[in-house]
Amino acid sequence: MKKILPFIFLLIITATLSAQNKQKTYLLVHGAWHGAWCWDKVVPFMTSKGYKVIAIDLPGHGKDTTHPATVGFADYVNKVTEVTQGLNANHHRAWVDCSR
Repeated sequence: MKKILPFIFLLIITATLSAQNKQKTYLLVHGAWHGAWCWDKVVPFMTSKGYKVIAIDLPGHGKDTTHPATVGFADYVNKVTEVTQGLNANHHRAWVDCSR
């Protein structure tokens, strides 16, 4: 089952994005114990289809150098807010959770 999950995820993303406006920016945020690296296969797939995609590392994760012991939930919120404020204000936001 574990090996088929990424395939199912890509099928869902493909079906969802095919109906979406390609002018939108998609911000991919990883879950616990991950980093932007967990989107390494999704980002090229989406960009090859013409979508603008940003995958970020939350504070204390991935390439971010903040010590994890000093990070709280507010730091995650601030990071996502900081990134989204830099995007076009006319973009709609939708959140999708892909955790197990």
